[in-house]
Amino acid sequence: AALFGAQEVLAIDNDPEAVVVAAENILRNALQPSITANGRALEEIPHQFDLVIANIIHDTLIELAASLAAHLALNGKLIMAGILTGPQTDNIRATYTALGLKHLETRNEGEWSALLFSRP
Repeated sequence: AALFGAQEVLAIDNDPEAVVVAAENILRNALQPSITANGRALEEIPHQFDLVIANIIHDTLIELAASLAAHLALNGKLIMAGILTGPQTDNIRATYTALGLKHLETRNEGEWSALLFSRP
């Protein structure tokens, strides 16, 4: 996102090793201070975001649905990947639209799907 013009990027992960690797990559690519990597829980982050990208499995996306939706700013976009095409995709679409998000697009590649939502 920083390479495409985002002024501020927050990368979060619940895996401490992934946070360390992300921080190393930020330094290696000279992207600090525009990108911050941390291991805080999403619920501990007090901000709303214009763009949220989540590449995690279906069950975790369902667990985090209310929190992800709440962290999306008005007119913000949510991109989700790591979802198996079929019932998982349908379940994600139903769950997030029930939270007030608008489903804009689904893209499939083989057995995997990515979904795009917005907060109207």
